[in-house]
Amino acid sequence: MQGIESVLLIAGTDEDNRIRQHQKLEKIKELQGRGEFVAMTGDGVNHAPALAQVDLGIAVGSGSDIAAETAGIVLVNNNPKDIVSLILSGQQAIMSLPCRSRQVFL
Repeated sequence: MQGIESVLLIAGTDEDNRIRQHQKLEKIKELQGRGEFVAMTGDGVNHAPALAQVDLGIAVGSGSDIAAETAGIVLVNNNPKDIVSLILSGQQAIMSLPCRSRQVFL
């Protein structure tokens, strides 16, 4: 299984540093166009379009309903560390499959 090749942080500490919604979508589409698997977390209405575009959208449970409805996964405990647990559990599940079946996922 290949490791994570790159991580893109689309965030900011103040309004001037934040990437605008259209810029998020452009960057996501650019990465997907290069064959990258793109995942992102979000909690607000403004994140919904990007959550819909990415390969795996992860919403924070305390966020907006539209973010939760758009995302593929909702973190009900509102803990971003749960993402690591999800990845590790998925890897364990895949590795427990027979070799032939495992090739479908890798």
